[in-house]
Amino acid sequence: MTDAVLAAVGALCQLLEAENAALEILDLPAATAFVSGKQAALAALVDAQERCPALPGDALRLPTARLVELARANGKLLERAMAAQSRVLAIIADAVPRATAGPARYGPHGQETRLSAQAPVALLSRA
Repeated sequence: MTDAVLAAVGALCQLLEAENAALEILDLPAATAFVSGKQAALAALVDAQERCPALPGDALRLPTARLVELARANGKLLERAMAAQSRVLAIIADAVPRATAGPARYGPHGQETRLSAQAPVALLSRA
């Protein structure tokens, strides 16, 4: 049963390594594709641990240390990716009002006012 736990730890480590590589280069679509695989690998690890409750500590020390290291790096990389994505969304959100504003006009007291970029409306009235 120790082999099943080691295999599950190894599979999860491989997924985290691949996801971390994608996150390093901010390839968010590729990183997102690992979510279901990580969930399945984690479920397999929990299942293997439940079937083998008394594992020798020495057999798992190195693989679990690697898993913890990869998981910490993954968390930091995910936070960095979310921060980058938030900055991009903020830039877009800031640009939209300026992009949709009409040309600058000056009011009666010299202050700049912007007309909205509302589409022109024409009314036709026939008597």
